[in-house]
Amino acid sequence: MVLCYRTVIPSLFPFFVLSGLLLSGGFAERCAGWLSVIMKPLFNVGGAGALSLVIGLISGYPMGAKVTAELYKNGNISKTEAERLLPFCNNSGPLFVIGAVGAGMFGNGKVGMFLYVVHAICALLVGICFRFYGGQSQRMTGSVVSRQTTAEKSFAAVVAAGIDSVLMVCGYILLFSAIMACLLPFAEAFLPQEWLLVIRGITEVTSGCFGLVRSGFPARLMVSMVAGLLGFGGLCVMMQAKGMLQGTDICFKTYIRGKVLHGVFSALIAFFAYPYVFLETISVFAVMDEIQPWQPVLEGISCLGCILVIFSCVFCASSSKNNNKN
Repeated sequence: MVLCYRTVIPSLFPFFVLSGLLLSGGFAERCAGWLSVIMKPLFNVGGAGALSLVIGLISGYPMGAKVTAELYKNGNISKTEAERLLPFCNNSGPLFVIGAVGAGMFGNGKVGMFLYVVHAICALLVGICFRFYGGQSQRMTGSVVSRQTTAEKSFAAVVAAGIDSVLMVCGYILLFSAIMACLLPFAEAFLPQEWLLVIRGITEVTSGCFGLVRSGFPARLMVSMVAGLLGFGGLCVMMQAKGMLQGTDICFKTYIRGKVLHGVFSALIAFFAYPYVFLETISVFAVMDEIQPWQPVLEGISCLGCILVIFSCVFCASSSKNNNKN
C-alpha cells in the first residue's frame, strides 16, 4: 500500500489522464502522418503507434498496453499493428528503474541509468523483431470500432477512466503481494534460495529485483539478472497489461513472447556491456526501505506528468475550438 501511495499513483495517474486527453483530442491522427516515416520502416506500424511507444517509455507499466488498446479501439491502428506494438511498448519507466532499482536498491544511480538505457534499447530491438509479425496489416474500419471525439469524451470522463485504471493496477500489486506473503514462508522451508529468487522474479518484478540485490551474487551477474527481470516484467505486470486490454480481441500471446525476448536481450546486453561501463567493481547496498535517495526522481517524473497533462488540456481546448469553427 505504501508503494502504491508513494510511487504508483503519483507516477502513473497523470499519464493515464495525459493519454486519455491526447487520444480524445485527436493527437494520434495528427501525428500519424509525420511519425510514420520513423515507425513504419522500423516497426511496420503507423505513426500513431509512436504515442504508445513514448508514453510507455517515460511512464512505465502498464501505460504502453493502455495506450495501445485505446489506439486500437479508436481505429488509429489495426489489430495486427496493435499486436506488434504491445510486446515492446509496455515497458518499465525511469522512475522505477533509475529511482527504485538503481538508487533505491543498488544505492547507485549510475546502475539505474545503465539499466534504463539497456531496457529502452532492448525494447526497440524487440519491436524490430516483431515488425514481421502478422504479414500485411489492414486498416480498421468505422464499423469495427467506434471513434471517440473530444465532444464524446469529456475531461471528467478521462479523469474517471484514469482513476479506474490506476486502482486496477494497485489492486493487482496488492493481490500479488498478498499471495507472495502467504506462499514464501512455506516455499522457504522446502526450496533452495536460488529457486526462491526465480519464483519471486517471475511473479513480481520489484520483489524479484530486491531479492537479487540481497543475494550476494557477483555484481556483473546481479546487474544482468536484474536487467532480465525488468525486461520480462513478471506475472503481476502481465496481468496488469491483460486488464488494460479488456474489450479488445488483441492476442495476448504475442505480448508474452515479446517480454520473454525482452528479458533475454536485456540480460545478454547488460552482461556484455557491463565491463565497458563499470570499469571498477561497484558497491551494492540494498537500501529500498529508505525512500529519500530516489524521492527526487519520483517528484521529477510526477511534475513531468503534470506538465504533460496541462499541455494536453491546452491541445484539446485548441482542437475543440477549431472543430467548432469548422
